[in-house]
Amino acid sequence: MTSQEAWHVARRVLGVYFVIQGLLYAAGAIAMIGIVLPEGSSRTGYLASALLQGAIAVTAGAILLRDTAIKTTARAVAEPLPLKQVALQLLGVFFAVHGASSFARAAARAWTIEAGVGWQASEFASAAVQIIAAVLLIVRPAMMARVLQRYDSD
Repeated sequence: MTSQEAWHVARRVLGVYFVIQGLLYAAGAIAMIGIVLPEGSSRTGYLASALLQGAIAVTAGAILLRDTAIKTTARAVAEPLPLKQVALQLLGVFFAVHGASSFARAAARAWTIEAGVGWQASEFASAAVQIIAAVLLIVRPAMMARVLQRYDSD
């Protein structure tokens, strides 16, 4: 299997995962209708958080499932990326979507739940780490592969 074929299969699998995950977030929004809210919290915020996370995941999944999601150039076909780099980029896509979803959840929680600054800061820091990892993995897969190769026992 070429790296191009591996990317095609893997992005489809990840796309299905994100669509299902997004629908699960939407189902979770139904649960938010019936929960007992802590003092000072907003039901709208809980619903918006779950629905926004679902929308992010479903949109990412739909993009990955479309045939036109990734256009390959003649150069990309002539110089295929090694499989490890393709896998790292795919992992980067996962972190990008999960980081965006985590950021949306953190923003909604900051709006709806009265919590300490440390707790809210940790939520945003977690989302930032995921997004930074995503950028490095997507934009610099060769560099990341070289770093990982240092730890290969082969």
